[in-house]
Amino acid sequence: MFRGAEKNRLEIRNFGVDSPETNYVKRYIHGRDELALAKSEFEIVTRLNPNIAEAWLNLGIAEDNLGNEDAGVEAYKNAIRMSPQTPIARDAYNNLGLLLQAEGKPEEALEAYQSALAIDPTFSPTRINLNKLTTANPKLKKLLKNK
Repeated sequence: MFRGAEKNRLEIRNFGVDSPETNYVKRYIHGRDELALAKSEFEIVTRLNPNIAEAWLNLGIAEDNLGNEDAGVEAYKNAIRMSPQTPIARDAYNNLGLLLQAEGKPEEALEAYQSALAIDPTFSPTRINLNKLTTANPKLKKLLKNK
């Protein structure tokens, strides 16, 4: 699944046949089959036992990376609901933030990142994502200071 997820919000640009981006895109396209298989397997797990938070998190990752953003959001929210205040919820909030940021919802992404950091203030991926978000959206820095 994770080989297929290398893309994670890849912006495809046309730089010519020999560009590194083109090779990256080829790896992503090859990985889509693995992601689709992982998605179907995690769907089975969540149907058999809907209380496994890690299965919901992994289903969210697969859905998100396959471009099924709405299904990804729902899966991440289920993971959070099943296992609040755990590393699983932290990861789900972080991934949710990335998805919301990519969808052009910076305020909602900020909330998701803050929720991840409330669980684990030392989690560096969220700190990096939050920094990128506030750098791209300076008005959010004011919201961050007000909280």
